[in-house]
Amino acid sequence: MKNRTSKVGIKIGSGQEMSPSIRIARKYCDLPINQIMDCILNNKYVFEGSYINEEDITLIIKMYNELCENRIKAELFEHDRKANIDFFENLVKMYHDIGTEIGDRIDEECDLPPN
Repeated sequence: MKNRTSKVGIKIGSGQEMSPSIRIARKYCDLPINQIMDCILNNKYVFEGSYINEEDITLIIKMYNELCENRIKAELFEHDRKANIDFFENLVKMYHDIGTEIGDRIDEECDLPPN
């Protein structure tokens, strides 16, 4: 990732069965299997994204939820600090709300009579 100041990511805990973790991670990122294993074993991010990219955050939420549903320990990070799922979900909601507000303002401006 280019901009290190806007990083969010997910790590998968080691010490659990590897194949389900890898299978799920492969659904959400295009890392090769051996690199996913390395990330898990060495406590590295399986996926890193941009704090300001709604798609990255949504992908992390989906991966985290699927890992949790399969009882696989995973941790979320924001700027290299542990974060919780609520933080990520609030970011996505905030970006959605901002998009809606901007859309509404554009619609209002388009409906204004010409000067």
